[in-house]
Amino acid sequence: MFEGLLLSRDDHVIRLFRRIYQDLGMSLEVCTGAERAREELQRRKFDAVIVDCDDVEDAPAVLKSVHQIAANRNSTVFAILNGVTSMRAAFDMGANLTLPKPISLDHVRKSLRAMMMLLEQEHRRFHRVPVDFDVTLTFGETQQFQALATNLSEGGMALRMKESLPEQVSVGLRFTLPGMTQGMEMKAIIAWADTRGMAGVRFDYITPGAKQQLKEWLAHRGDPGKKEASGSRQFANGVRER
Repeated sequence: MFEGLLLSRDDHVIRLFRRIYQDLGMSLEVCTGAERAREELQRRKFDAVIVDCDDVEDAPAVLKSVHQIAANRNSTVFAILNGVTSMRAAFDMGANLTLPKPISLDHVRKSLRAMMMLLEQEHRRFHRVPVDFDVTLTFGETQQFQALATNLSEGGMALRMKESLPEQVSVGLRFTLPGMTQGMEMKAIIAWADTRGMAGVRFDYITPGAKQQLKEWLAHRGDPGKKEASGSRQFANGVRER
């Protein structure tokens, strides 16, 4: 389910977004104060963040901070404007889209549908398979952390962390895919992380051989018509030649 956060004190705006989110089958967290919005942005990952820039105290500061927060680095940010903040200023502060007041129901619905289509295309591009295996993360030369992979795609994976990550972006990954005998190593980028111990990584460098191996493993797991036994035979010899 797509999740959004709305920062606004405008009853009309709140009712409008709640109605649209309900109609589109999405979840919406409403905050009426900047401090609460900051707490939620630190704690959770949102697909969309909507900030009522001119009618909430400190809202522009929240807008500026969204893409600086690891958990919401890739969120789509909407800036609602009411004659104080200019469109150019909103974009400079990190907005991806602007919505001037008075807000049109059709305009908002079309904007959110466009966002959902882009997100769905990205999800289809990197089909995610639920998984459950251990991953070792290495920062720098020696600093290591343990995590549990919860889903995997050709482009990256979601992790449940056992401890807080350092403030770094690049990370080395080491893991063994279920049904295989030899481990895989690759470099990745921390795409997002939240205070609940969840994080997402995007694969940055992977050898052609490992990439093909991962693709075939995912294709097999994504095909319900294939039997697990077939997969065990297919990968019995471990990693293919690179």
